[in-house]
Amino acid sequence: MKSFALLHPTSIFSTSPEYLHPEGTDKCKELLAYVDLLETNKPYLVNAVRVPALQTISLFSQSLDTNNDCTRLIADSWLELKFPSAEVGERVVERSKEDRFHDDFDDTSKTAALETLLASKLAEFLDSSFPYKLGQLSAAGKEHLYKGPPPDNQEAEAVSKEESKESDTVKPDMKRHPLKGGWAITDYLTYDCLDDGTSSTLSSSDHISRVWSCPQCEQRLAVTLVEQLQHQATCKKDMEQVAEQDLAAKSVDPTHLKSYHCPVCEQTLQLTPIDILKHKPRCCLQKLKSAIWMSTKMVSLFDLKCPKRIYL
Repeated sequence: MKSFALLHPTSIFSTSPEYLHPEGTDKCKELLAYVDLLETNKPYLVNAVRVPALQTISLFSQSLDTNNDCTRLIADSWLELKFPSAEVGERVVERSKEDRFHDDFDDTSKTAALETLLASKLAEFLDSSFPYKLGQLSAAGKEHLYKGPPPDNQEAEAVSKEESKESDTVKPDMKRHPLKGGWAITDYLTYDCLDDGTSSTLSSSDHISRVWSCPQCEQRLAVTLVEQLQHQATCKKDMEQVAEQDLAAKSVDPTHLKSYHCPVCEQTLQLTPIDILKHKPRCCLQKLKSAIWMSTKMVSLFDLKCPKRIYL
């Protein structure tokens, strides 16, 4: 990335810079996202658009690092977000984890339902509002940003074993980050790795359990914050259940089906009136593609038989 960039002269923000100022009384913090980077004699941002800062950072950052109570969040090791309370920070981390859910499902019939569910969650998250402060880390702040691993590997193993005994919900594959310290919840989220000046290796919130209801599997669990984050990273029941419910809701009543004989494919099908209208152009298009393919095949065979044919 270039050290400096300019807005393209055709951009609305270049001709009317007043549109870059936040609107409304709350003055929500915003960032400027762009689609392309056009490089001529100078680098220009093309197709720029205003986006909410907190939601965009939490959804698209390469890495998210938190302190022990989630009141401090570092994105990509240079953007700093501070929250007034632990509840707000935990809620932001929780929502970003839910909306960054991605996995490969074997059942392709659930794809549409999953996309609809994710779209609704993203829209809800983008419309939400959280109090926070946004800033850029200074050079001095980057030097002592992370706690780092314990000086002794044996001490680190002892710490992990001691914390694992606190609750049975801690998975055996849950590990500390080898460089930053803290818990590696996912490939992008690291919990309790920021150095806030505390000297103790284990903080009190690592051992405080609370009753929490998972919005995905609807289970009530007595977990710590780190166990809650790990459970959310592995819980997928909500996505699959909603997809199944959506498919069941869209099941067609047999009384609405009609017998339809297609003159194109010469098949008799049981379809709804809307599906009949969809079938006609789809079937005609498929027949047209088959005819084009057959004509192309015949031309290629003719060319093989007549290799000396001259094309004008």
